[in-house]
This record gives sequence, C-alpha cells and structure tokens, in this order.
Amino acid sequence: MKKSNLILALIPLLTSCGGDNIAAEQFVDPDFIPTLPEFVNKNNGAIKEDETNVYFDFYELSDFHGATTYGEGSQLGISKLASYFDDKRLANPGGSIILAGGDMWQGTADSNITRGNLVTYAMCEIGFDSMTLGNHEFDWTDTWIKNNKNRANFPFLCANLIDKTTSTVADFVLPSTVVERGNYKIGIIGTIGENIKDAILASAVKNFDFADEIETVKSETQKLRDNGCDIVVWSSHNDIDYLKNIMNGQNLDVDLVFGGHSHSVLTGTVDEIPLLETNDLGKSVAHAQLAINKETKQVSVVKSEVDSNLFVKQYQNNANIDMIYNQYNERYINPVKNQKLGKASGDFDERSLANFAVEVMYKKVHELYPDLDTKAAFTNVNGGIRNTLNNGNITYGDIYSVFPFDNEIVIMETTGKKLNNYCAGNLNNAAFYQEVYEYGVLTSSGKYLFITTDYLASNSGYFLSAGDVKVYTKITVRDCVAEAIRNKKTIKADEYKTNAKNEFKPIK
Repeated sequence: MKKSNLILALIPLLTSCGGDNIAAEQFVDPDFIPTLPEFVNKNNGAIKEDETNVYFDFYELSDFHGATTYGEGSQLGISKLASYFDDKRLANPGGSIILAGGDMWQGTADSNITRGNLVTYAMCEIGFDSMTLGNHEFDWTDTWIKNNKNRANFPFLCANLIDKTTSTVADFVLPSTVVERGNYKIGIIGTIGENIKDAILASAVKNFDFADEIETVKSETQKLRDNGCDIVVWSSHNDIDYLKNIMNGQNLDVDLVFGGHSHSVLTGTVDEIPLLETNDLGKSVAHAQLAINKETKQVSVVKSEVDSNLFVKQYQNNANIDMIYNQYNERYINPVKNQKLGKASGDFDERSLANFAVEVMYKKVHELYPDLDTKAAFTNVNGGIRNTLNNGNITYGDIYSVFPFDNEIVIMETTGKKLNNYCAGNLNNAAFYQEVYEYGVLTSSGKYLFITTDYLASNSGYFLSAGDVKVYTKITVRDCVAEAIRNKKTIKADEYKTNAKNEFKPIK
C-alpha cells in the first residue's frame, strides 16, 4: 500500500486511538450554573469632582490567563484581586471603570477545566464594565465564547472581528459599549490585533476576518462621539509598541489606549494620548485618571500608570468570589488538578520540558501508528511551554501549568525545505526529536511525515495550511506528557537538558 493511501486508511481510526492510560480530563458541564451571590451594583456611588472637573478612574487587567490562585509567581489571584478593585473603587465609587484586555480565561487548570466560566462569574462579581477578546479566547472556539457571554453581565467587545458569512461584526461581540455615569457618557471600543491572527489556531477562526484596527477605531469613535460620549477609550489586545507605530500620524479622537498580548509592562504616548499595558497573570493593573472640565467638556490626563505593587498591601479574600470558586473546585477542579502523576528528579526548565515533550510525542505516535514512516517530532519552546517544574512530586495541575493550551498532536506532511526553514530559523525555539538520524539526508523537495502540534502545523505563520495535517491523533501534548510521567514514575531533568537526538540537522 502506498504511504498516502495508508494515511487515508488510518484516518477513520482516529476516534478510537487515544491510549488507555491518558489522563481523563473532566470539563465543566456547559449547562452548570453555580449558586451565585446576590448582585450588588458597585458603580452607583458618588463621582469624584471638584469645582472645575469631574474625574474618572480607568483600570484594566489584561492577559490574566486564568490565574485564579494566590501566590504563584507573585500573582494576586482572583479573590484578592476583587478586594484590590473594591479598595481602589473607594476613592471614586461612581467614577471607577474596570476593563479586561483579553486572554482572560485560558492558562491554568482552574480556568481551563471550567472553560472560563469561573473567571467570568468572578469578573461579574468584581464589576467589570467590558472585556475585549484576545487570541486565547478562541482556543475553545466561539462555542465557549458564546457560553461565557451568556453568563456575563458585561459585554464582550471586538469591533474588527468580522463574520465572513455576513460581512458584519460577529454576533457574540459588540464593537463598543457606552458606560453612563451621572450625566456623562464613556465609550469603550474593543479590538484585536489583525497582526496576531497567526497566534490563533487557524481552524478556530476560519469563519472570521480581522479588519484593520485603525480604520475600525476611527469609524467606531465617530459613532460614539455622535452619540454624545464625553470620553472614548480604546482597549486593544495588541502590543503597545505595535500600536504606537500604527497610531502615529492618524490623529485618532480617543482619550486613552490600553494594550495587551505581550505580557510586558509598557507605557507611552502618541499625540498626547496615554498608552498602557500590563504584564500577565494579574501581577499588575493599568490605571489612568481622566478629568472632564465641567464647563468646556475638555478631557485632560491627570495620571497614567501601571501598578506593579499589588503585593504591597495585604488584601483579604473576597467571600463572594470564594463562594463561586469553592463550588467549581469541589465539583470539577480538585478531582482533576490534584491527580498525582510521579516525581521530578531535578528542576526542569522550559527547554528540558520541551525536549521531554517531543520525545514522548514521538514515541506515542509510533506506538499508535507503527506503519507510518514519521521522521521526527518537534514543537516550539517559547509559547508552547508556559512554566517550569521543580524537583519533587508532580500533579496533573503542575502539567497543566506547563502545557495550558489544548494543543493536539498531529502527523503532518511537508517538504524537507519547509521543515528546514522552520527549524533552521527557530534554533533557539524549536525542540526536535528523532530516534535515528535518517532525516538528516532528507531532500529539500521530498515530502515527509513529521509529528508536531495542530497549532504549528496548521497556521500559515509556520507551515502552509491545515491541509498539511494528515492525521489528528485526538491526544493533547499535555495528556501525552502526563501519561509518560505516570508510566515512568520519575523523570530526570539532567537527561533532557541536552540530548543529541534533539539537535536539528539541516536538510541537504
């Protein structure tokens, strides 16, 4: 049988191939609704003012990545963050506006297992006014965006997300929202960077286009101004440094810009408009105070800053957030997160974890598909590996923190040249494994089978298209690694810091 025919023959088997020992993930029932605390409107107090001005305080949290628990890597956790925002709101009860800049759900076992529902309900309790979609909101497809939207008491924004079938903004987001406080209207626009669409699994956004951010913001700002908005804020899930370039010379009629995506604390100005961006996991919060002159309606910037000292004050847990968390934890999170897998002998950094991952990916696929001539396995280090492992016991929650994304192992077919271009161009970010060195004599024009993730295989930023994927294994990298640890009992860090089988040899 020819290789191509063999591949086609194996595809129908995918629903049954998964391995008997892979950790059985349990996700939240999509219809589960926890018992919720009684809703309290936290935004109906007095607005800070003096004889000349009224003041509005804007706070934004971006790239939270489901960091619900306290203390891991200086993160405050969702319960103490609620107390942080309550504390900040005391200075301006009716004039505080809280925004989310995207990538709020995906990233930890707590949030992934609850498919963002836990974080969404916590955001409702905190009193968020809007959430801009980020690239990782699409990791579970728009099905779960809609599921969370139906639970939220605040709007999801993404003005430049265009449904290909209707040529209009996707039906699960709004282009903007208007927040009314006292006699004042505040317009908030949300967008996602069209330049980061390759950071999204291609299949998850195949039905959507990303319109130009600047033109979208210009159009939406005009609508908001025509609607009488006194302040317009642009919340973009895009790197501030990138936004500075595309904003330059555009004369945007916005008063404040929040960015995201880069996981970096960044500040700046363009045409006297302040730009702010936080790092990730709730370790900082962006804040700007704007003043509106009572007579002229002129808007001025009083302060713009990123608060990276959240740990300075000892915030207490919020009882209502804990009430929500405990219900999810008992029913869904704890049974999965605290599964004991084995032990780590020594500390694993991102590189050694990537080396371990490609080895077990390679061996698992060869076990399931022994007749397929797969040459090697590879994955990305930065972006693909999101944490380290310390010496000692390993739980499934630990592996979740390392591999938070549901990247599926696939078998792809590509030319030696494309593989060479990827690996040679990413020597510091590509982990590579092969059992033998045969691939080192592959030709540039020949087509070969390789093992990687659906993200790398199907995104145009790396390889051609989803057509390169010949077999979807239905196994996540995370579960493959978890199974290997369970079987090995102990994994030794020293064995994966350097490995001859992880050295990439250029294609001839």
